[in-house]
Amino acid sequence: MEAWWKERSLLPFHSPVTAMIVGPTMSGKTSFVYEILKHADGLPSKDQIDKWSEGVQHTVSVLYDMMMQVAKSEESLTLFCVTAHHRRISVFMLAQNLYMPGKFAGTISLNCHYVIIFRNVRDSRQVFTFGSQVFPLRLTYSKEAGNKATSIPFGYLVVDMSPGTEDKYRSRTHILPNEDTIV
Repeated sequence: MEAWWKERSLLPFHSPVTAMIVGPTMSGKTSFVYEILKHADGLPSKDQIDKWSEGVQHTVSVLYDMMMQVAKSEESLTLFCVTAHHRRISVFMLAQNLYMPGKFAGTISLNCHYVIIFRNVRDSRQVFTFGSQVFPLRLTYSKEAGNKATSIPFGYLVVDMSPGTEDKYRSRTHILPNEDTIV
């Protein structure tokens, strides 16, 4: 019999999830989310969100290739900051830039419980800059963790900013089933 940790995550996401998955085109974002969800959908309106989540235990919304629309949308801001928690909606936003422009981009980013950063050969500083924001007193650790996690093709770093997560589990990689999780 296969070991249980080979079939499921050792450190599962807390539900509902608000997550930003960031990396350049063709970095593996879509495959990563597909492996987590096996489902994707477009930018929903507030009315659609209310209808979908009414009387339902849990709903998932994937904002796929909608970085600019999400960053400018007050409804998206409300989805990340209020609705996701109150209506049990997990939201996964795929983006090409961790520091995307837009009126609501910064607040949306600050309210994500998870940020998954994929390898970006063109600008590896995004990982270091983000790490210095999350781990300001552990710069060497954050730099090494980011470099190690994203040094291979399709490599990624998961940063867990959920309030209940212990600091020693805040950054990890290889979290999918059949991957050897590294904390």
